[in-house]
Amino acid sequence: MDNNNEQVSTKEFLKSVFKYFRFLGSQWQLLLIVLVAGNLYDMVKNNYFSTTRTYGATIQFNIDLEGSSQAQLGGLASAFMGGGAANSGLMDIANFPMIILSRTVFERALMTETELFGRKDLFVNFVIDSSDIKTKEWGGNFFRDPSSYAQMRFEKKKPEEFTPYENQVMTDIFNKLYDNTSMQKEQGTSIYTLAGVLSNELLAKTWVELLLSSTENFYTEMKTVKTRKMIAVQKRRVDSLSALLRGNDSNLARVTFEQPDAVNP
Repeated sequence: MDNNNEQVSTKEFLKSVFKYFRFLGSQWQLLLIVLVAGNLYDMVKNNYFSTTRTYGATIQFNIDLEGSSQAQLGGLASAFMGGGAANSGLMDIANFPMIILSRTVFERALMTETELFGRKDLFVNFVIDSSDIKTKEWGGNFFRDPSSYAQMRFEKKKPEEFTPYENQVMTDIFNKLYDNTSMQKEQGTSIYTLAGVLSNELLAKTWVELLLSSTENFYTEMKTVKTRKMIAVQKRRVDSLSALLRGNDSNLARVTFEQPDAVNP
């Protein structure tokens, strides 16, 4: 008797389960609308009604247009964009924002070791730990789980040595910082204002400082490389000239020995 009751109960349970799934199947359009509406609400809330506080930091600096400074900036643009930069107008002062806001300079700044919050680490790791990228760009929603990028820890290396996964994480960080970093020129002057906005006040301040110093270091390195190349070229020319002069001296000595009157009539 008990076995029969148990079998009946099991059948009723399975029937109710199938009935429930049939009901869900008949209401799939409503469920889809609810899922899409929930995701849209989550996106709008995170992007337009976020309660995360943001902090701005600015640095003003002057680029002298007189004398050799314009030529130096042209050298920076040429070194960054390639040998044809001077001919394509990239040496113009208006192209300086392209350089300071480039991924090359951003990665140099992000991979700089700095001391914040009582510890030393690469700045990129501080951005991962202490900015709102974890809850916004890498936060989960109805359609996806939170990104594993939030667990990433960068180690000191050159950007060209990044793994594909590290490049993906760096791309997300670059895009976020690029959207929150700007540089404006005061009209009629050579004064520029570099500004950054982040969810942490100390991060914002450190970011604009590192970005400007990384641009200066990049310029110095490119100038050093260019100077070394010029010295190497000049050295090869001197060596070639020395060899030519030694050859002329040898020829003159031979002619003098064979035909004394040709040299001293």
